[in-house]
Amino acid sequence: MAEFAGKIVGYVIGTVRFPNMGHVLNIAVDPQFRRRGVGTALMKKLMEYFRGRGVSLVRLEARESNRSAHKFYLSLGFEMIGKVPLYYSDGETAFLFEKEL
Repeated sequence: MAEFAGKIVGYVIGTVRFPNMGHVLNIAVDPQFRRRGVGTALMKKLMEYFRGRGVSLVRLEARESNRSAHKFYLSLGFEMIGKVPLYYSDGETAFLFEKEL
């Protein structure tokens, strides 16, 4: 969780799926605090957490239409490795991203 002046401005949720795989479930940053390094700091902290739990591979999904998320994950060293059709409840495809730690 990221805070500024007592207000939550961002969070990230991740879990260890298998002994060596982490999964980023959700990340969100208040629009007023985007492009200020909040998301990057949250993801780096989560990667530290994963490393401490023996994780060597991290995966996440992002909506096909969310180009800014794609750029963000690529900038953190993730690679787009595939697509999952009809992943979201509205039928949108997810892009699958992966990163080795």
